[in-house]
Amino acid sequence: MLKIISRVFLVVGYIFSIIQPLAANAELSEDNNLLWKKRIPGVFEESSSINIDESMILVANKEGDLYLFDEEGKMLWQKRFSEEYKKRVIYTAAAISNKNYVAISLAFDDYTNKLLIFNSQQRLIGEFEGRGGPQFSADGRYLLVIPDADEAGELEIWKISENKVGKVWESGPWQTFFAVISPHGKYVFTDSGTLYDVEKKEVLWRDVFWGHIGSHNNCFYVSESGQVMAGYLDERLLYFVTKEGVLRQAKLTTYPLAGAAISDDGKFVATLEYKGKTEPELIITSYDGEWGKYLWGRRLIKAYKNRLLPHVEMSSNGDYILVSVSSESVSGENVFLMNNSGEIVQKLRIDCPVETVVTWPDDKKRIWRILGRKINSTVSPPYAEIYLFEYSLKEEED
Repeated sequence: MLKIISRVFLVVGYIFSIIQPLAANAELSEDNNLLWKKRIPGVFEESSSINIDESMILVANKEGDLYLFDEEGKMLWQKRFSEEYKKRVIYTAAAISNKNYVAISLAFDDYTNKLLIFNSQQRLIGEFEGRGGPQFSADGRYLLVIPDADEAGELEIWKISENKVGKVWESGPWQTFFAVISPHGKYVFTDSGTLYDVEKKEVLWRDVFWGHIGSHNNCFYVSESGQVMAGYLDERLLYFVTKEGVLRQAKLTTYPLAGAAISDDGKFVATLEYKGKTEPELIITSYDGEWGKYLWGRRLIKAYKNRLLPHVEMSSNGDYILVSVSSESVSGENVFLMNNSGEIVQKLRIDCPVETVVTWPDDKKRIWRILGRKINSTVSPPYAEIYLFEYSLKEEED
């Protein structure tokens, strides 16, 4: 029965007769809305962390150095390790909570991991071996920690305060490479397709059909209600909808996935996909996340001449979607801000890759901000430049 239900929901109706091209006639203006830029020393790669929380921007380079800035570009604090220490670091992952707690995981050349946790006064309050992948809940109270990927281990959730770190939950002895925590820390969803209720300390639901689910382009997700989950499978976005532990639907999108974004409540899903083989087009499609119903779609740009570097984000309430598209052979980035009906409310061109949206517009706040980053790895010493842009949302015409 589960196979039959799942296969029924594999059929995705792309209504291309109403899909409109997005970028064909776009008049992209050169950007002059730079608030500030900062040069950060060190080696940066795509895995290097830039985390945004409220008005704080945390930057971590590949060697583990930490820099914390406020929204006006003032550096609030920095943590730099010794050169001997940094020579051993091969990978870092950092996170910041809305209470300004900072966690950074360091992976070393001897295949060991270390997790460091700092309070809002930048004092070290926790140091743990063999832990990685820190992820704060949206309310800042909890930290999800993934074990060393080379060893079977348990997922853990720790409660963070100014002076201490305390473990409040652990999953069980299963190998886990990816996991995600819901915005207020009530649920955890893992790459094995398992949904945990943290408060009740029990498994609510486990996928028995699809197998191992991967993480790709921010598509690993669980909603605040715990009813909507998503992951990456066979180059597609797979998302589940459950109710009281029973599978309501499972949907696998149609074309190879370039990115995905989902609102906090799981009601809106947006995907970037490559349609076509010989002359593929990058398309954006929106679904009702609770029922899988097709809402709208747009063609963005042809992708066959240059390798595209697309990026998609969604505001937490699902009101706005940002799409940025760059190419390896063309400098600059085309940025489109859309509402949840697929209408373009603003289109821009900036001269650096987009990292994330810092401030989303709403009815009261008609501004929005973009954080960008340029990596300069071929110079000596290497460095990255961090940019913050601000735009006023244009009034909609009657």
